[in-house]
Order: sequence, then C-alpha cells, then structure tokens
Amino acid sequence: REQLPEYLLIETTGVADPEPIVMILRQQPLVSLCYLDSIVTVVDCDNFQAGMLEMKCFANQIVAADLILLNKVDLVKKDELRSLEKYFYETLRKPRLIKCTGCDVSLFLIMNTGMHLDSHFHTKQNLHLDLRIS
Repeated sequence: REQLPEYLLIETTGVADPEPIVMILRQQPLVSLCYLDSIVTVVDCDNFQAGMLEMKCFANQIVAADLILLNKVDLVKKDELRSLEKYFYETLRKPRLIKCTGCDVSLFLIMNTGMHLDSHFHTKQNLHLDLRIS
C-alpha cells in the first residue's frame, strides 16, 4: 500500500490568490484525503503599502489569511510597525500576527495549528478591505 504524506505544505508565488487553491482542496478526491490546516500570508513590512495598492490578489491573501507573518520587521521603524499592526487589528477578523526577519519562524507556529475557518472564505465576496493605511 502506498504511504500518504503526513503533511503537505503548498507554497504559492507572491501573486497567487488562495481562493482557487482552497476550492481545489475542497473537491474530490482531495477533500477525503486531506484537510486545510491554515492559510499563511507573508507581508513584506518594508514594502507593504505599495504591494497592497498594486495587486488585488495581495488583498485577497490578507483577507484569506489565518496567520500573517510580518516579515522584514528589522527594516521598518517601530512606529511604522505599530501602525501596520494596528491596521491589521482594526481591519481583519482576529488576525494572528507573527513578527519575523527573513521569514525565520518555527514550524510549530505555522503547522498543525488547526486555525483555518471556512466561514471567511464563504463571505469573502462580501468583505471590503480598506487599502489605505494611516
């Protein structure tokens, strides 16, 4: 008998919308073979505003995220980082943020978390994400 992998980590490009990937995972035969543990989005804190305003799919990544890695925190001023954190806390539903440099994060923090909630994908079309950062 073939042995199935214990864990599958799908890393997409920085310009991928997670919704089509999630929809594929919800179809047979995949839905009976695996479950979606969490959606992790990496935010480049040093270039966040420009990226958000230029790409709708980036906004979709933020809305879909169960966990947001605030990367390159070493390149931004503390007040800019606080403003960015405040933005996420005010804009999103209970965001889980992890600050990091070089995406150096323990796998224990991002794997086997059970964080994914399907409800925000069903309502994504009704969500409005304000792209302005104060």
